[in-house]
Amino acid sequence: MEVGQIDYDLAIAATSRVGAVDGADRLASAMLQDGLEHTDTTLCSRLRAAAAASQYDYLDQLVTRARTTNAPPMSARAYRIAIASTKHYRGWKRAMELFEWSEADGLRPDLALFNALLGVLAESGQVCACMWLCAYCMCVCACGRG
Repeated sequence: MEVGQIDYDLAIAATSRVGAVDGADRLASAMLQDGLEHTDTTLCSRLRAAAAASQYDYLDQLVTRARTTNAPPMSARAYRIAIASTKHYRGWKRAMELFEWSEADGLRPDLALFNALLGVLAESGQVCACMWLCAYCMCVCACGRG
């Protein structure tokens, strides 16, 4: 029986829900050995697994690798997962850095990305930064960029 892209992505997603980082990594390696490319779903599932297992350094490695190799490129969904996880380890400064990276990578901020960042800023007590982000969001949305 041949295992395809969707089968691997579903299996990796299932392991990520329980924070099984090693299982997700083994499946991702097997995927490459079978000649299949990693997808956005693969990356997002691996980011979720790392966040669920509180392996934030590994999550950072995945983000850095995705940004530098561009295979697969970081999507808005991947950035949302990475930003939302920062409230547990590096806080608002890392969340802002990831947000800036998303724009530098050519992604248009959407409301979900703004909400992920706003949640981290609010939980960190960064009231001024929250107000700045709300004003920025209104400007971006009014200008048609988001």
